[in-house]
Amino acid sequence: MSVHLFEELLTAKAIAPMRSEVVPERLTNAEAEHLLLLVRRYYGTPSYDKVWMFNHAEKRFDLDAYLKTCP
Repeated sequence: MSVHLFEELLTAKAIAPMRSEVVPERLTNAEAEHLLLLVRRYYGTPSYDKVWMFNHAEKRFDLDAYLKTCP
């Protein structure tokens, strides 16, 4: 799956249209939709701290706690 965010309208309109392409042999449409839901939920929101912790402070990231709340 590849995702492209078009940032041209971000400053003026506070929106960033998104386009994604899915390789059907790798992901179903339902899986791709779920991934995009998670991207929208965690990036650019107060929940970004979970993404940052996972990427930069892996030892402090509590995977079990996250999985209990994962949508």
